[in-house]
Amino acid sequence: MSRGNTKRRKPGEIVTANRLAAITGYSQQTVQNWIREGLPVQSRGAGGKSYDIDTAAAIQWLIEKRTL
Repeated sequence: MSRGNTKRRKPGEIVTANRLAAITGYSQQTVQNWIREGLPVQSRGAGGKSYDIDTAAAIQWLIEKRTL
């Protein structure tokens, strides 16, 4: 039985918006702009809390938007 070429999405790491900025090399303001433009987030920051962002979903979104 062959395993085939089944693509599996690798899970990303859950990071803050500030950490995503550091990972991508863009400013924190740019990441905030991406969030306003629809960057997927796990949970929304409120009351002084940061956004939680799945890096795999964020990078996929950026690739589709051709931002990277």
